[in-house]
Amino acid sequence: MTGVVRNMGVTGQATMGDYEGALAINCSGAVQMCWSMASLTDGGWIGGDAA
Repeated sequence: MTGVVRNMGVTGQATMGDYEGALAINCSGAVQMCWSMASLTDGGWIGGDAA
């Protein structure tokens, strides 16, 4: 993800690989006023928003 993400909410479920989050795998921008209620399942490390 690049740029700015504002006022976004994430819900639902996701099954992910290692080092990922509900919003992005990589973030080189800004995340402002966002929230996540996503249920993440994984065998490795799980980040909250943008790992």
